[in-house]
Amino acid sequence: MDLLGRLRVPLAVAHLRPSPRYRLFLCTIHDLRRLQTFLSVVGHPTFQASALSLGRRTTGITGHLQRLERDLRGQLLRRASKKQPMQLTALGQQVFEAALPLAQ
Repeated sequence: MDLLGRLRVPLAVAHLRPSPRYRLFLCTIHDLRRLQTFLSVVGHPTFQASALSLGRRTTGITGHLQRLERDLRGQLLRRASKKQPMQLTALGQQVFEAALPLAQ
């Protein structure tokens, strides 16, 4: 069984086709690291807050999330504004729920 099957990704996410150079969703260790970054960021109000909490640079976190969003062809997080913290989009919620077992 491939990783996509093991993640039990909801149908709404499973139908998305990653960019042509990917044959499987999250097929490399780099993809798993990006997903781990995404899971770590959820719950923080901003990228800067998540970077401080994780002891990483904001640019690295932003880069991981932008690449993951590009590969999934959809936005995972609504970026923070002065009045609102970051929030998961519908796609972001589906990916978060599907990937949460990986973090445990």
